[in-house]
Amino acid sequence: MAATQTTVSEMVTIIKSHAMAMPLDYFVTRMFSKLGTTEFILKFPSALWGTLTLGLCFVFIKKYYETKISLFAVWLLTINPQLIHYSQELRFYSALIFFYALSNLCLFRAVSQSLISAWLVYSIVTAIGAYFHPYVLLNALNGFLYLAVFRQTPSIYYKKIIALIISILLSGMLLLPGYLYFGAQQKFNYELLQWGGPLHFIIFAGVGWRAMHYCKTTFGMWELLNVGGVSVGLLLVISQYKKNRILLSMAIGAFIQIGIIIFTDWMKGYWFLSRQIVYLIPTMIILVAVGYVSLLDHISRLFKAPAVKSWCLLIIITLFTLSSIPRIADYYQFSKSTGREIVCKLLESHREGEQVFVIPAHEETIYRFYLSQTLKGQKTMKELRPSRWEDLPSAVKGLSNTAYLIAPLKPLFSVKKQQEILKSLQFNLCFIPEKRSWLTRVLYVREKIKRLE
Repeated sequence: MAATQTTVSEMVTIIKSHAMAMPLDYFVTRMFSKLGTTEFILKFPSALWGTLTLGLCFVFIKKYYETKISLFAVWLLTINPQLIHYSQELRFYSALIFFYALSNLCLFRAVSQSLISAWLVYSIVTAIGAYFHPYVLLNALNGFLYLAVFRQTPSIYYKKIIALIISILLSGMLLLPGYLYFGAQQKFNYELLQWGGPLHFIIFAGVGWRAMHYCKTTFGMWELLNVGGVSVGLLLVISQYKKNRILLSMAIGAFIQIGIIIFTDWMKGYWFLSRQIVYLIPTMIILVAVGYVSLLDHISRLFKAPAVKSWCLLIIITLFTLSSIPRIADYYQFSKSTGREIVCKLLESHREGEQVFVIPAHEETIYRFYLSQTLKGQKTMKELRPSRWEDLPSAVKGLSNTAYLIAPLKPLFSVKKQQEILKSLQFNLCFIPEKRSWLTRVLYVREKIKRLE
């Protein structure tokens, strides 16, 4: 909705209403919206970021590990259900994943080269990434851990640490105007775990150790293989940290970053959700690849037969691939939104002056967007009314014209209570989409009341 506004000024106004949203992803969407406003076109940048991340991760991993580890890790990233999900959504998480990976590549390049130009590139790349999502800045922790804790020499790299501090301060200064303009004054009143459930469930889902909410099971073969690989990989990296200093810094840095994000959410009064840490999945996948390849090397040495290693590798790749299929299938069967279908049905019967109530209230934007795209400026529907269940009786009272209600098929509170409200207000179901999920919205109608003269 923001990207398709007539002017940039109107777009920026909407961006400022979104929690800690930085502007660059909106500008990219605005550019693509000139080609059209179909889901395919608007979501294409996310798919592009996701695809570029694969090549970027291959280059990064190959720089420090064998080609077979790079190839295995990239294959796991390619079939990762969560990354496929966020590479096909009109959100800024796919860009965050890409720029976090690119910033890490620039960071460790600067550390190894110790050139002013390399540190400057790191600062600029990180600042640009932060204008897509501020969490890109957190990768500086990886560099600090590497230089101060897991360094290669007994003496601390004071010059490099100072260079890192100056670089990240420069990135922060470049981001500061955007932060002050778009998010500094925002304050919310949500509970930290209001929507995500237990804390460890949110964290596990965010890093790929627990299935997404729409999956039929929460923990299956895909998650088991990942948890097993991360466990072996982390133990190996810790026990052989001299060969794995960078990966160990990134792994420890990932857990510290999770703590920082939880703390900032709490400070802002915002809720903590798994998607906020999805950018750490590639780090976990590298651990998985290192873990399994090292395990295969051990098996090869144990049996002294290269063929055994090859067969084991084939089995592991097959298991990962087959176990990802049900998760990806669940994703494609999940109905994210029924906004387009409801708007098309509404336009068949709606007449000017007939009120259309929307519950939950914030979803009014979804229908306004689809209406604007469907009507293409021919006319506008001024009757959309954001509402709540507790406000609906007073809002409907006194209306004699036909009225409509767009509401969840499955409410967050009691189904029985929702049915009682609908019955008392004389709302009847008039449209339900064929593809359903817990996010499915349906259309109710309250026929015109004939008053006795």
